[in-house]
Amino acid sequence: MIEEEGVVIQTFDDKAKVRTIRSSACEGCASESFCHPEKGTEMIMEVVNNIHAKVGERVKIGLKPGVYLKASFLVYMVPIIAFILGAIIAKEFAVSLSYTKNSDLWAIIGGVIILIPTFILMRLYNKKIEKDRSYQPVILEVM
Repeated sequence: MIEEEGVVIQTFDDKAKVRTIRSSACEGCASESFCHPEKGTEMIMEVVNNIHAKVGERVKIGLKPGVYLKASFLVYMVPIIAFILGAIIAKEFAVSLSYTKNSDLWAIIGGVIILIPTFILMRLYNKKIEKDRSYQPVILEVM
């Protein structure tokens, strides 16, 4: 489980906003530059507050590692796979129409064209799983 410490700055319903400061756990992450641009920077996260932590309390929050891996796959691999498939299909289509001279151009255009619906579908999927509690960070304990 990926864990981080922070301070509750706001509570509402069964959620809380927690201010975290970049820790050593972030240093090995491939997305570290996107998440925390500088060491010591603050980040505010919305987390599930099942233990009813109160404003000002120091808490430990966690995210299941499977969620992180699945999100990484969706963000990085799905667009690459879609682009490659679109390029292969477009190139084969160009060759079948005897446009072998411009088949690479067709491949690039086909790859880009396939990316557009891929990003739209990823966005729709993201909206669906945003509501699913199993994909959200959770307050594990009050410190």
